[in-house]
Amino acid sequence: MELKGLQAYFSVAMTEINLPMMALVDYRGFRLIAMSVLPIEGNSLIYGSKDAGLTVYAKDKRFNELMAKAGKSLNLAPHKCGVDPKNLKELWGACDIEGHRGTDGKFYLLDF
Repeated sequence: MELKGLQAYFSVAMTEINLPMMALVDYRGFRLIAMSVLPIEGNSLIYGSKDAGLTVYAKDKRFNELMAKAGKSLNLAPHKCGVDPKNLKELWGACDIEGHRGTDGKFYLLDF
């Protein structure tokens, strides 16, 4: 599923959001997903959630606009995400998708 999500967002050809390189590896009966290391840190999350919806971010206006454009291209509708009804955020992808502003200042999207 992770690879299919990457392929879907890659097909949108977003120029301002970078996607990780990813490969499916079958080795001695095990299947792994290998992914490139990205220049992100624990506090670089600006979109989505890393804790199953307890905390949801949508705090960068430009990134939100880019995700709306990508969502429309993928025929996705915006929806409210989060566990706390008082702090719901509108996202254009899965609640646990992660959008980051890297240490290099670029946007990155992962956890499809």
